[in-house]
Amino acid sequence: MSTQPQPSPALFFETANAFQRTAALKAAVELNLFTAIGKGSITAAEVGRKIGAPERSTRILCDFLTVIGFLVKQDGRYASTPDSARFLDRSSPAYLGNALRFLLSPVVAASYADLAETVRRGATILEEQGTVTPDNPLWVGFARGMAPLMMMPAQMIADLLRF
Repeated sequence: MSTQPQPSPALFFETANAFQRTAALKAAVELNLFTAIGKGSITAAEVGRKIGAPERSTRILCDFLTVIGFLVKQDGRYASTPDSARFLDRSSPAYLGNALRFLLSPVVAASYADLAETVRRGATILEEQGTVTPDNPLWVGFARGMAPLMMMPAQMIADLLRF
């Protein structure tokens, strides 16, 4: 009897549909959904009122965010996971939602639009040098968006340097 796992198309479908996860996260951040939920446990109707969206579409988004691990749901009420509360609630000093402006920017997305052609060329398909042009303002947005992620390591380093 073989102990080898059977071939599965799971990785193929997970990867082919990964854009759905990205779109849901982007929508939730733009709607301030994680901030609306905050530290509480609230219904889709309550979240919808806070973000200005219908209950049904809010529930669908919250259910998907639950399936992919950003929220938890119990008895029809949603709550943030510890990671979501820490990194996706605007009231958190470690808020990373602004990093999506860079990570999902049209310029960055365009650099992946025809990755096969990029590989064929051995260089970007974007004009000139793409995102690595000197003084590209895109990187200022990146730095601002990622700054909260560096807060904890910076504090740890500062603590180590105090004697």
